[in-house]
Amino acid sequence: MSTQTLKELVQRELLAWNEGRIEVIDEIFAPTYVNHFTGETPAALKQKVAAVRIAFPDVQVTIDDQMVEGDRVVSRWTARGTQEGEFMGAPATYKRMEQTGISIMRVQEGKIVEGWSRADELGLLQQLGLLPGTP
Repeated sequence: MSTQTLKELVQRELLAWNEGRIEVIDEIFAPTYVNHFTGETPAALKQKVAAVRIAFPDVQVTIDDQMVEGDRVVSRWTARGTQEGEFMGAPATYKRMEQTGISIMRVQEGKIVEGWSRADELGLLQQLGLLPGTP
């Protein structure tokens, strides 16, 4: 696959996050996909996207930077939204959040087969005031 095709494949995941098109996950992730940092499978990822879209119905994820090396696509991304629903057991705060992260996806035969993702979870919880001692 060309560099551009690999980037476009990974970018399709944004349709799930930004538009709620959960079916895209089945289209681009192999059934055997696993995220080695979070343990997420495609089924778990679909549940996560659905839960985030309930908590942050206006969520928009953008890719700020993207690189390809061989069969791996590295994306630096930012998610922005307003907490209007329950999140991690906490009621809506109606606060805006901006979370950054980095994901590495390995592609094989046109599907994402494994990944490694990290996001600023601490910063997200602090912005929403969901940690003791944060406004």
